[in-house]
Amino acid sequence: MDNMESLIENSDELLRESLSLTVESEQIGNATIDQMTRQREQMEGANANALRTRQIAEQASAVLTDMGRRAFRNKLFLYIMIGVLMMGNLWAFVRLLKK
Repeated sequence: MDNMESLIENSDELLRESLSLTVESEQIGNATIDQMTRQREQMEGANANALRTRQIAEQASAVLTDMGRRAFRNKLFLYIMIGVLMMGNLWAFVRLLKK
């Protein structure tokens, strides 16, 4: 009988250890899931920030491109005006010399 009681006690002790390990494993698993959830939220936030940054960069690129085109048109207009004024001055100078 002693042997049987000893086996039952050992069995009970093994079951308690197993239950304790199961509870500890569950706690570790829950902590891991919580940490991974926080990391996922951080990654989603970083992704949203990256998308916003990309959108802002694309808008800035469009603005800069538009500014470059406007500057080119203004510069071209000024060169044309300078050319017209130079031609007008040359024409006036030639008329002045003919008198």
